[in-house]
Amino acid sequence: MASAQTTTNQPDPTRWRVLSIGLVGAFMVMYDTSMMNAILPTMQAALHMSPTQVTWATAGFSLAGAVTLVPAGRLGDDFGRRRMFVIGMVLFLLASLSCALAPNGSWLVGSRFVMGIAGSLVIPQVVGLMQQLFTGKGRSKAFGVYAAIVAMSTAWGPLIAGQTVDGFGQQNGFRYVFFLGMPISLISLVLGYRRLPQTPHRGGGRSKVDFGGMALLALALIAIVLPLAENGDKGMTPPWWLLGVGAVLLAAFVLWERSLDRRGEHPMIKPRLLVLPSFSFSFITCLFFYAAFPPIFILLQLYFQAGLHYSALQSSLGTLLFPIGSMAGALISGRLVPRYGRRMVVAGCLMMTAGLAATSLLSLNSNGGNIAVVLAPGLLVCGLGAGFVISSNQSLGLYDIPRTDASTAGGTYQVGVKIGSAIGIPIATSVFFSALAGNRGNFADAVAAGLAIPACMAFLASLVAVVGLVRTKQWGTREASEDTDREPREEAPSAAPAAGR
Repeated sequence: MASAQTTTNQPDPTRWRVLSIGLVGAFMVMYDTSMMNAILPTMQAALHMSPTQVTWATAGFSLAGAVTLVPAGRLGDDFGRRRMFVIGMVLFLLASLSCALAPNGSWLVGSRFVMGIAGSLVIPQVVGLMQQLFTGKGRSKAFGVYAAIVAMSTAWGPLIAGQTVDGFGQQNGFRYVFFLGMPISLISLVLGYRRLPQTPHRGGGRSKVDFGGMALLALALIAIVLPLAENGDKGMTPPWWLLGVGAVLLAAFVLWERSLDRRGEHPMIKPRLLVLPSFSFSFITCLFFYAAFPPIFILLQLYFQAGLHYSALQSSLGTLLFPIGSMAGALISGRLVPRYGRRMVVAGCLMMTAGLAATSLLSLNSNGGNIAVVLAPGLLVCGLGAGFVISSNQSLGLYDIPRTDASTAGGTYQVGVKIGSAIGIPIATSVFFSALAGNRGNFADAVAAGLAIPACMAFLASLVAVVGLVRTKQWGTREASEDTDREPREEAPSAAPAAGR
């Protein structure tokens, strides 16, 4: 097995070929997330799911990933990224089969939790490969391609799912959506096992996983999400006191992580990563950004299918301009971020805020068969801004991370993605279902109220990005704009920002 790294300072000539294998697996994880948005209304009807189960089917995936992503990244650093990638793809295949055969909503929700764990095993290894194989300008391009893959899955997932549901029927069409993704996942598994580089073991073949931190974070997120998820059910009083419990558990999690770090043990999240300004501001930005991103499609699919009686394919076509804009924004950002730095993140967040605000207002004041056309311009602007953020924010956040912590840092960043999704989805959907119940089934008013939540989250992300721009001085990365890649620093990240980055 050829090593992914060369013994010279020259980049590995096979790096793009190797990365492309990992990106296939990442695409399937992202595809699964995006296609769920298109089939949620049909699954709700076929399995007689309550609004709470609908929320958990999506938020549960993100919550499971938030708890397991960092340990998965550390396991990849310690035992090899190929090994963890293969294990994740095997589990992903089994979870897909379980979703396809789900007899009821509770079974589906449980299978989605398992699928979230599987995805968390795959994604940090792919991000770690980008850190391992690429530096400087090449790394910015790699993250741009990764963001484009995310955008492609966002575009193709709903279209494939919509066509499948329309072809196989509303009752069982969603099952075939899961079946169709399994062959590609199997190909990714086989190629990953045969072609991905096996990084050497660290720590004598042992890895200390922070099970205490995992438990505290899991309990905290469940306590926060549970009352939000139940807010949409008729006749149910959400246990709002759990929000306070969740806050206390989050504080306990932080204290636990600091205690482990002081004792020289292995915390789930390394405090020294979070005090690095370039990483910490990107992390907080992604929390708010991903609280805005996933709910958009869920709300619009519920509106189009349940409210306007669009078919699954028609609903997916109605939101197509968002992922098209996102793909374009990701590719543009991959080229421009070395020159403009964190300004790309600020611009993207503001564009997303404007696009979401326009979409919310237009959905409130428009109705009927042409609503998808009316909403299209706002969704295009929103998607373009999202593409800017997905690519540039992660690339800038991981710029100063040493290669030895690549998967762990990538996993930590993805925790922000998952936590944002796990909290943003139930807030937006609970507002939607509550408004729907309160206005006697007026879907236009309900979706407008629901979309106001992502718009607010995107605006908060833009405020954090502005502060991050000033504090980190990442106006442009001179090193990344050079034609030759540089070797990243191997020492621990400094708490002070590097000038000019």
